[in-house]
Amino acid sequence: MATSLPGAELQKITLVGRVVLAARRIPRGKGVSPTSVLPAPTISTEALQALAAYARAACAQIPELPRQAWWRHHLFGVLHRDLAQRFIRIHTEHHLRIMARTAMA
Repeated sequence: MATSLPGAELQKITLVGRVVLAARRIPRGKGVSPTSVLPAPTISTEALQALAAYARAACAQIPELPRQAWWRHHLFGVLHRDLAQRFIRIHTEHHLRIMARTAMA
């Protein structure tokens, strides 16, 4: 997002993106993740901690970006800074709910 280029203002968020962001919830099992973001079958604690640190550092930079900064989601379309930040919260909560349900099972 920090390296987003001008011109995305002509592109919009998709209907699916609008619904998820308005509902503030991602339904489980409805979306398909692109191969590029799928996790490895196993991951070390150290690697997971490094990824979490990277994500925290990247998220901390979001408020400093211009409002027009954007990120393209494969299903939701172009999300400008504030919507991207809202999506990150919703997506994180989605995975925390999955982990909580898995832990209870």
